[in-house]
Amino acid sequence: MSATITASQVKQLRDATQAGMMDAKKALVETGGDFDAAVTLLREKGIAKAGKLGSRETTEGRVAIAGTEAGAALVQLGCNTDFVAKNDDFGHFATKLAHHVLEHRPADVAELLTQSWGEGTVEDARAETSSATGENVEIQKVAHFERSPGGEAVIGTYLHGTGIGVLVEVEGPSNEDVTTFANDVAMHVAASSPQYLVREEVPQDAIDAERSIFLKQVEDKPEAIRGKIADGKIDKWFSDVALVEQPWIFAKDRLGKDVTIEGYAKITSDKVGAPVRVTRFVRFAVKG
Repeated sequence: MSATITASQVKQLRDATQAGMMDAKKALVETGGDFDAAVTLLREKGIAKAGKLGSRETTEGRVAIAGTEAGAALVQLGCNTDFVAKNDDFGHFATKLAHHVLEHRPADVAELLTQSWGEGTVEDARAETSSATGENVEIQKVAHFERSPGGEAVIGTYLHGTGIGVLVEVEGPSNEDVTTFANDVAMHVAASSPQYLVREEVPQDAIDAERSIFLKQVEDKPEAIRGKIADGKIDKWFSDVALVEQPWIFAKDRLGKDVTIEGYAKITSDKVGAPVRVTRFVRFAVKG
């Protein structure tokens, strides 16, 4: 007996893959309603693009950033409705929490919840906010980057509305040009959503899975060239998922030509007369 496919399932798959309604519905029917299998099927058919998939997460929420000369912190909170997510009191709590994370540097959310907050703990403050809003307020993610004393590092930040936040750490001299580079890269990360810093970080099983999909896409080609075509697609895929290989989104406007993030780092390095490179980044997004 075939699985019953609901309109909400179709919408979820469309949001995640940007596929058309009929393509999404057909993929769900063919896979018996299995979301992940339907995504893979659409990718094999070339309908969903690698590295551009959306998120299955539908929780509302908010991100907040706190920064000082010593470093920067990023937090993500979840709630039930967009109304609360945009509420000023909820936003104030998120910002205050980001400053707390920057000052107290918890290793993770579990540690954060046990830290002191006023006369209680962060968990007490979360529960109080939940009670005040009438919603299930959840502290979902935290991150913080610190500048090591005497070390050459610049931290770039970018907050897009209340839904996307980015921290970027850049190795290089602390000056205006490198700060501009770090903030530009943070804005790029917000828009382009890289999954890794460099291709060497990509797990082999992820590469193998992509190659399998690409080989499926070229089954109609002569067998002798399928491997080479798949390898070319893998190379292009790296430029989608690895930050330093992504084309910088502002290159044409700023430089009049296309360059990658790595190329932009080289330009900045030549300008300041010292090595400049991105060493790490973190991106939080309420909806993927």
